[in-house]
Amino acid sequence: MRLSLIQKSTDYMYAFNPFIINTVKEIIYPAVRVASYSFDNGNATDLIGGSNGISSGVDFSQIGKIGQCAYFDGNASIIIPNTLPSPGNVGFTFSCFFKTLQTINKYVFYRQSNNDNHNSFLSITIGSAVSLGVRGTNGIYASIDSNNKIINDNIWHHAAITVNCVTGVICIYIDGVFNKTITTSPMNIVFDSKASVGEWLHDWEGSSGGPKNIGYLDEVNIWNRALTQSEIIEISGL
Repeated sequence: MRLSLIQKSTDYMYAFNPFIINTVKEIIYPAVRVASYSFDNGNATDLIGGSNGISSGVDFSQIGKIGQCAYFDGNASIIIPNTLPSPGNVGFTFSCFFKTLQTINKYVFYRQSNNDNHNSFLSITIGSAVSLGVRGTNGIYASIDSNNKIINDNIWHHAAITVNCVTGVICIYIDGVFNKTITTSPMNIVFDSKASVGEWLHDWEGSSGGPKNIGYLDEVNIWNRALTQSEIIEISGL
């Protein structure tokens, strides 16, 4: 059964406590997938936003967590065009199912602005941990690694990384369970570049590389804001 699309029918809500001084007034947008890659059609077609990936060396014939999946052998990759939306000053959630034996973290998703100042960039790696590195146009940088969870055991796991650009709260969830959080400053993440799955890609230089991912990915989804824990449980199906 395909994972459901969370779509709230209510108007935008506000997370605001008038009794706490300097509380951030945050608009909570409806949760919408902006990109979705199931790999069931034997390719990297985006089922939601039309940001279809171009694959190189990826094996789409393997049985995944749901339907078919994408297998990366350490030389394969998927390049996603610049039509993929930027998180801006709202935030995002990246989620996927994965299966790996990697002991060293390798690239699962990477995107970086097309300039040599390295303004906005986003790096997600998986191996002995689920890890994120992110920087906004305002120079704010943050990184986080999951802990106390064995994930490189060659069985399917679900990972979700949420970034709230308004509050600066970043969370990692593994198998639908909260794992770790950090709080940084608010940031604005804007890209004018392609993205890559399975390797890092410096789009403006025309260069790419590793360490490239070795393992299986399935149901790669990107959402328009930081999902809540209950929403993470829903999309993980756990």
